[in-house]
Amino acid sequence: MDELIKQLTSQIGIDKSVAGQAVGTVMSLLKKEGGDDLFSKIAAAIPGAQAAADTSPSPTESAGGGGLLGSVMGMLGGSAGKGLALAASLKGLGISEDKLGSFATIVLDYIKQKAGPDVVNQLVAKLPMLKALLG
Repeated sequence: MDELIKQLTSQIGIDKSVAGQAVGTVMSLLKKEGGDDLFSKIAAAIPGAQAAADTSPSPTESAGGGGLLGSVMGMLGGSAGKGLALAASLKGLGISEDKLGSFATIVLDYIKQKAGPDVVNQLVAKLPMLKALLG
């Protein structure tokens, strides 16, 4: 995970602690929405992915508690709502909207490099919201 966090800080200019929290949020979402089998492949290939997922709230849990975002997520449902929740969580951590696409690209490229393209293809198939973040 340290390697991924370093890539994020150097390539898109976000603080190390922000990058760590954001990666944890993404890992938590991938674990919750991608399923145990798929996430186990990520966790096996990326040391620290399991711990990051376990210690970070999923954006769908933290955003779905109520308020306007919770209402919008409920109306949109499915992947669109989860994509909105992820984007809102990342923005809440301090990643500006113009950096979200780069953030998602770097994270997915890292997963592809470590776990292989088949894992990323399965992630995008299960979580089409990732395509929207990629732009």
